[in-house]
Amino acid sequence: ACYQIGQPLLHFNCKDGMTWDDLLGQMTYDGEKTVFLDGLLTQAVRYGTALYIDEISFGNPAVLGGLNDVLTTGVLVIPMTGEVIKAHPDFRAFASHNPGYEGTRRLNDATRRRFSMGITFEYLPPHLEAKVLVDQSGINLPSVADDLVAWANKIREMKKENDGIDTDIGTASLVDCFELLDELSLTEAMRYTVIDLFGDEDEREQALMTTNRPPFIQNGGGFPHGYDSEREPVIGRIANARSENRSP
Repeated sequence: ACYQIGQPLLHFNCKDGMTWDDLLGQMTYDGEKTVFLDGLLTQAVRYGTALYIDEISFGNPAVLGGLNDVLTTGVLVIPMTGEVIKAHPDFRAFASHNPGYEGTRRLNDATRRRFSMGITFEYLPPHLEAKVLVDQSGINLPSVADDLVAWANKIREMKKENDGIDTDIGTASLVDCFELLDELSLTEAMRYTVIDLFGDEDEREQALMTTNRPPFIQNGGGFPHGYDSEREPVIGRIANARSENRSP
């Protein structure tokens, strides 16, 4: 959207441990004198760019408190220099988060009120999410992708219904799992990625029990062990898929 309207965009991720001073900027020596080097927030406020705050629910309370003040008053004070910057009329702030993930904090009402609009994005329809897995991993196993997405949607449904699951399974995690099929069986790939996301043993047991239901009933039931829904060895199919996709 910023590209389409010609609006410059600056971005930072709260998971990266940004401090308030990081966002403001820092004093530095330019070879002749000490000068102030604008941080991302200062640049956005001064020049009127859009500021995208990614994973805001991971944010340090001191950072969020400072952002609240700027978004309320439209003024940014630089303590290191004493400069007071009135926000450029084109300055905008946007934030995204995945509530309920391990390590996140619930956004307080003060921070929520600073954003005039909220949009909730649901997961892609199953056939499109499965296509993302294939496209981003480069592994051409669409039936396995379909099965993995079906399992993830069951987990998501259980979380929504408070059915013993508190952990969500995002598309990025499924892609991570799918990429490992280049070297591992589906069983191993799931164990090392998506199953490992569950925070405690009870959740893991619930997730493993879910694999006892279609489409993951394999070899008499239990966790999938290197087979897809067509009961064809995944590793063999991966080798074929790689051979077909390999450039001459």
